[in-house]
Amino acid sequence: MLSTYTNDPQLIKHLLYMDSLIPCFSILVDEITAEEARVFVRARCHGLQQGTINGNPPTYQYVEFPLAIGYTLNNGRIIDHWVITDQISLFQQLGIDGE
Repeated sequence: MLSTYTNDPQLIKHLLYMDSLIPCFSILVDEITAEEARVFVRARCHGLQQGTINGNPPTYQYVEFPLAIGYTLNNGRIIDHWVITDQISLFQQLGIDGE
């Protein structure tokens, strides 16, 4: 399904990884800015942590953490992206040492 919207293999890898940590995660969008072929999204990811993270087993805790993601589009598809997540916030919620 992801290949319908992107041919960026790293984006697909990131989304599948997130889904392994927080299956069926949701993104709550706070802001979207678009200019020409570039789109910026500021949002929050939330859901139940059910996957192993940094060697730590699932906690089955509800988590919510901020993220920012930028996309480059071509012919209606994402061809490139970058993403920044607040891992410190996520780790704090899960009681994980970030080191």
